[in-house]
Amino acid sequence: MKPSIHEQTLIRTMITWDLPGNDVEVIGSWDNWRCRRKLNNFQQYIVLELMPGVYQYNYIVDGVITHNPHIPAMSFENGVACNVLVVVPENSEENVDFLDELDRQERPPSPDSSYGNEFPGEQFYQKPPPEVPSQLLHPHLVIDRENADGTSTSGPHYVLLNHLLLGGAQASDQSARALGLISKVESKVVSFSGYYRRTESDPPSILSCSTPRSK
Repeated sequence: MKPSIHEQTLIRTMITWDLPGNDVEVIGSWDNWRCRRKLNNFQQYIVLELMPGVYQYNYIVDGVITHNPHIPAMSFENGVACNVLVVVPENSEENVDFLDELDRQERPPSPDSSYGNEFPGEQFYQKPPPEVPSQLLHPHLVIDRENADGTSTSGPHYVLLNHLLLGGAQASDQSARALGLISKVESKVVSFSGYYRRTESDPPSILSCSTPRSK
């Protein structure tokens, strides 16, 4: 059985401070914010031995608690910010296991202050819409197609992935509209196309699509 994150060996981790300040200390979640640790006065660094994991910490610069805005950081709901430190195992196999376990852990939610319920002002609607990439103007859902010169083009452009393509009415049946979608699952590209009966409330045609060949 492989050791869990908490059973792995300690990793030597360096924390530095390159902003103004004379007396610099760090305090962090590695010991539940209990002890201040002083940085080397000359080169402003400290080496800690920590278990692999994610830690939050602050600097205390000349008696004032602060953080370094130039390295990874996060903010709490009360507006207090702290830096974030990710300690990764040195062994490559343990490194992969650690990152997999880290991805499964619950990430901290966004602070409530980052959300709002205000309606957009007039300036919001005065901005022109973003330009559509040229690849979306005439998309093809065909995964493998033969060009005019006999060469074969394999795979759609990445811009087409995860877009719902809405086609116009078909010449043979003005009441039908086409839908298309291209997505990627691991190394495989999956395309879907279909038709549905249009109604008066349908939006105007914005994109055209072609029917893919079965794979």
